[in-house]
Amino acid sequence: MTIEDNKFPVLGTHRVVRNELFFHRQSIIAKIKALPGCATVRGLVLRSGCQRLARPGPAIDKIPAQMQR
Repeated sequence: MTIEDNKFPVLGTHRVVRNELFFHRQSIIAKIKALPGCATVRGLVLRSGCQRLARPGPAIDKIPAQMQR
């Protein structure tokens, strides 16, 4: 997954998890923006499922190391 349109992708395995993330999205976005190099993040994209990154996309290199795991 890559960051597109300055929106941070988040995978949630259960609808309850995605629902809670939706309710807390503003505080999550504020914390992400506080990280170095992430000031341009405008929102979250909540997706269902669990996906492993076999090979990082071109934008994954721009995510700070502390957020990659």
